[in-house]
Amino acid sequence: MFAAALAAANIALPRRTRRLPRQNKTALITGASRRIGRATALTLARQGARILVHFGRSAHEAESLVAEIRTLGGEAEAFATDLSTPDGPTSWTEGICFLPELFG
Repeated sequence: MFAAALAAANIALPRRTRRLPRQNKTALITGASRRIGRATALTLARQGARILVHFGRSAHEAESLVAEIRTLGGEAEAFATDLSTPDGPTSWTEGICFLPELFG
C-alpha cells in the first residue's frame, strides 16, 4: 500500500546498491532478547557482526540468544541494564565501556 502511494505520487525511493560489510563490526542492540531485537541480532550475527545483547528483565532469553549466535559461529555477549530506572542509562554506558574487553 505504501509503495503504491509513493508510485501514485511519482516519488521514487533511492535503490540500495550495496550492503555495508558487517565483519569486524559490533552491534549493540537494546531489547535484543525478544521479538524484533532478537531477529535483528540474529540477522546481523549471520552477516558477521559481533552482537552485544542488552536486556532488562529477560536474562534467560538473552542467554539463549547468545548461545544461538555462538552455535552459528558468531560472537555475542549479554548484559543487563534496566533503562527504566534513573541510574539505568549511566550503568548502560558503563557496560558499553567494557565492550573491547568482551570481544578482545
